[in-house]
Amino acid sequence: MRILIIFATLLISLLFQEPSFANEKFETNSITPNFLVVYFHSYGGNFMEPFDLPSPRDSIAKALLKDIPGVAIQTIDRDSFAALNGSDGYRGVTQLISQRLAEHASFKHIVLCGTSLGAYESIAYMHYAPQDIFEKVSGIISVEPTDDLAELYWKTGSPKVKQLLYTAFGGDPLQEPDYYRSHSVKTLYKNFPERPEVKVCVVSAKRDRVVPPAQQKRLCNTLRQKKFKVTLVEIDRTHSVADPITYGDALHYVSGR
Repeated sequence: MRILIIFATLLISLLFQEPSFANEKFETNSITPNFLVVYFHSYGGNFMEPFDLPSPRDSIAKALLKDIPGVAIQTIDRDSFAALNGSDGYRGVTQLISQRLAEHASFKHIVLCGTSLGAYESIAYMHYAPQDIFEKVSGIISVEPTDDLAELYWKTGSPKVKQLLYTAFGGDPLQEPDYYRSHSVKTLYKNFPERPEVKVCVVSAKRDRVVPPAQQKRLCNTLRQKKFKVTLVEIDRTHSVADPITYGDALHYVSGR
């Protein structure tokens, strides 16, 4: 009987303890930050991506934290398959954001930011976010995102991306058309309320052979239909993590600072 009581006590403590995130990083330039930048890493990257790329001394995080006071950046490791098919409901992301909001009552705005696969997540997360987080999102920085996953499967020049999509959806778009369609941005945003206060910066690489640049222009139109204030920044490069200055400039735009 005593063993059962001990087991029940341990089980209850596990169920109600604060969530623990081993692979995450939080950094801020203020003791009372106003903007929480949630960064989604690229395929093959990890939670340290914005702190290490393109170099630790000249990183995305440093650019985001450099000029605007009251900014914090939060990263977390993400499963690439779940990033696309939403099988985890982005619950870990939501838990971590909620935890930071509870720790810092000063947060008034959330900016979603990501590169490549993470760029898709920065857009898609709005579909999964609970209302209290959804209402705090005031900006999105999406660097080289995709908007149509079926089209991406057929047109990407990356065999790794094609294999990722195949595995995430259990087949190609001919085998699983509804699955691909239901997770593409246009469908995810179908029942969205209009958000004229949200600013979005979409960064498109002109020589991108992984994600067709035309998808970024089409994405901008989809977001404008929801009254988002959208700007498209085109850079003359291939698909890769952009120059840190690009992220810093994008944050200035979406934060209005």
